[in-house]
Amino acid sequence: LAFVPIWGVMALLPLYKKNRTQMNTEPVLSLSKDKHSFFSSSVPSVVNLLKFLSAGLASIVVVWAVFGFEWGPFLFQTGGLAGLNAVSGPMPTFWAGIEKIVLLSGGGRGAYLLGEYSTAGFLAYFPIAFVVKTPLVTLVGLVITAVLLIKQPRTRKRALFVLTVPLLYFELSMVSRLNIGYRHLLPVLPFVYLLAAGLVDWSTEPKRQRQARVGLVGWLVGLLVAVMWIHPHYLSFFNVAAGGPANGHTILLDSNIDWGQDLFRLQDWMADQGVEKVKLGWFGTAVPSYYHLNYEPLPGFPYPEFISQWGSPPFDVTAPEPGIYAISVSNLMELPLPHSGVYAWFRTREPDTRIGYSIWIYRVE
Repeated sequence: LAFVPIWGVMALLPLYKKNRTQMNTEPVLSLSKDKHSFFSSSVPSVVNLLKFLSAGLASIVVVWAVFGFEWGPFLFQTGGLAGLNAVSGPMPTFWAGIEKIVLLSGGGRGAYLLGEYSTAGFLAYFPIAFVVKTPLVTLVGLVITAVLLIKQPRTRKRALFVLTVPLLYFELSMVSRLNIGYRHLLPVLPFVYLLAAGLVDWSTEPKRQRQARVGLVGWLVGLLVAVMWIHPHYLSFFNVAAGGPANGHTILLDSNIDWGQDLFRLQDWMADQGVEKVKLGWFGTAVPSYYHLNYEPLPGFPYPEFISQWGSPPFDVTAPEPGIYAISVSNLMELPLPHSGVYAWFRTREPDTRIGYSIWIYRVE
C-alpha cells in the first residue's frame, strides 16, 4: 500500500519538460519510441497523474485478488476503527493485519542489529538488511546497471525514475519502528530487476548490446547459484560478504533468520538420534505441541507457556541441569528480553548441532 502515495508523489515530480498546456518528455517506462508509449508528448499532465494513481490503486486490486476477493465485516480492534466492524468491505483480514502492524510499530517491538537492541527501531536497519540479505550478485549488478544507465543520456531519465520509487520506499521504511524482517523490503526487488532489464536498451551499438545481454545472463546464473547454495534454508539467507547464514545471527534476528521454520527438521533430528524429549526454547508462530513434539518449555516467544518462563527459568542459568536443550537462535540472543542473562551460559559455548540455522542443540552432561 505504500506504493499508492509513492505513485502519487511520482506523478508530481518535475521529471518532464512543461509548456503551457502539455508535458513534453521522452518515454520513461517504455523502451519504445512510439507516440503511444506510456508518456506521450500529447498527453496532458493531469492524465499522467491519473495513470500514476491508477498504478497505485491497481496494487490494491492485486492484493485483493490474493485474498480471494474476500468481502465481509471488518475486524478492527481499536476504538477509532471498531465502529466500522458493523459494515462489510473488501479483504477485512488484510486491513486487520495492517492495523496490527501499525499497533505493533507504535507500541515498540524489540529489534536487533549488530549486537544492539532497541524498541524504537534503527535508522540503518533496512539499509543494512538489504545489503546483507540480498544476493551479492544482485547488489553488484544493481550498482553496475545504475551507473551504466545513468551515465548514458538516452537512458538516464528512465533509470532515475525506476530508482526513485524504491528510494522513496526505503525512506518510508527507515522511519518505521517495526524492524523485524527483510520481507518488508521485498517490494523493492521488482524495481531492481526492472532496472536490470533496462540494460538491453543501454546502447545502440550491436557489440555493447550483446555485452549487456551476456551480463544479464551472467546475473541470472549468479542468482541460480545463490539459490542452490542456500537450499533449502531460504529464510536464513545471508550473502557471502556478510559471512553467510552461519554468521547471520550476529547481524539480524527475528524473521531474518528464525521464524520457526526448522520445527520439522528438529522432529526429524530427534527421530534420527533417538531423542525422546528436549528442553525447548521456542521462537516461532507454529505451536510445537500441535505437531506432537515432546518437550519441556524454556523461555521463548510468542506463546504464554514460553513467555512465562523468562521471569523464572526452569534451569540454573549459571549451570544448566543435564539434558538436551533446543534453543531458537532469537531466544539464544535474548531478543524477547534483552540482557536478561537467561541464555548467557549457552552463548559462551559452541552448539553440538545446529538444526538448519535457527535452532541450536546443546547436550549438557
